[in-house]
Amino acid sequence: MRARTTTNWGWNRTTAPTLKLPMLIIVGRNDALLSQGRDLYQDLGAEDKVLVEVPCASHFLVWETNHKILQTASKHWLRHGSLSGVRQGVFTVNGDGDLVPMP
Repeated sequence: MRARTTTNWGWNRTTAPTLKLPMLIIVGRNDALLSQGRDLYQDLGAEDKVLVEVPCASHFLVWETNHKILQTASKHWLRHGSLSGVRQGVFTVNGDGDLVPMP
């Protein structure tokens, strides 16, 4: 672990709609940035965009027990441009690692 740094990378309600590249957002359900991730998903101009909320995960998902979800989803998105054939939507993950649509 290291001290957190803050970066103002400029994705806001003005710039997010201009982003047209496929986007995968993965955020832990216990992460304080969850609401910002949801807002970003809504604001993105990309046609192909998926938000995955990982239960029992925080901002430190990469070091947590269910980190394989992050690794597997990222690999599949980068290789295929989709998650299990899905290119758009908001999902959670069940205990088997399967995508489950969120209402």
